[in-house]
Amino acid sequence: MLTIRETLAVFCDFLKKNFNVKISSQDITENFNRETFYIKFDNIIPNDYMKKFLEKDITVRIVYFPKNDTDNIIELLERQDELIKVFANSDVIKLKDGVYANINEYNTVIVDKTLHFDFEAYIFEEYDEVSHKTMEEIKL
Repeated sequence: MLTIRETLAVFCDFLKKNFNVKISSQDITENFNRETFYIKFDNIIPNDYMKKFLEKDITVRIVYFPKNDTDNIIELLERQDELIKVFANSDVIKLKDGVYANINEYNTVIVDKTLHFDFEAYIFEEYDEVSHKTMEEIKL
């Protein structure tokens, strides 16, 4: 079973692989370096499906803090295009063997000289198999 923390680590690795930018999932009020992606999860909705599968809907929020904190509109627009391109080409992200995140939609907005990029990730995973005794193995 894939934990939320492991899922976050995979998304961080995905960003590192596709961008040469620092990634942070720590509290940004504790300070950060410029040209950083900040990533967090919101609205995690798990659902037990027939006691055999676990499906999760997760809102993944990525905030990009540009190098320059004053004159940065070109940098923000370029990074916005890059994020859209990377996630449009990777609408399914492998989390581990047999478990994938399907990217349903993504949104971008520039707020207070930072780029906000978010998308919905749908994850459908089979529970780890639990062995049970068969009828032949049960003895009275």
